[in-house]
Amino acid sequence: LIIVCDRFDLVHDLVMYLYKSDLRKYIEIYVQKVNTKRLPAVVGGLLDVDCAEDTIKNLIGVVTGEFSTDELVAEVEKRNRMKLLLPWLEARVHGGSTEPATHDALAKIYIDANMNPERFLKENPYYRSDVVGKYCSKRDPQMAFVAYERGNCDQELIELCNENSLYKNEARYLVRRRDGDLW
Repeated sequence: LIIVCDRFDLVHDLVMYLYKSDLRKYIEIYVQKVNTKRLPAVVGGLLDVDCAEDTIKNLIGVVTGEFSTDELVAEVEKRNRMKLLLPWLEARVHGGSTEPATHDALAKIYIDANMNPERFLKENPYYRSDVVGKYCSKRDPQMAFVAYERGNCDQELIELCNENSLYKNEARYLVRRRDGDLW
């Protein structure tokens, strides 16, 4: 069943079936031994069946193979459970990870939780300014400004400033950039 579901991309249904049938150890076996790249879909399925957060955190922690951090973050973000990833993301950063997806996710969590986001946005060189700025633009325009400013995302910054009446910030930025085309 596991092999067939993996082959035909029925991972979500597989997770739902295994979880509801109390065959949870097979979920871990699947992610560790059969296909580690499916971890994001498995985590999404576990979140859909209201699995305990500790179980999900442990599962993410024990998987050592290759999987997409972007996909994992997207699955968790769809369900508004980003804080679930915080310990794992911080452990990756302390382990020396410079992967932009990891730092993007950390920035999103810090912004939502108001955990000194401005300092993180100014000091962290690894996050993608356009991704984090877009995420912040509706939540906190000031943080979006900081992210766009750091990455020299001129067009996005100008649009943000004009939409949110951040004219002083926009003028300071344009003076600092000293680019005649931006004026």
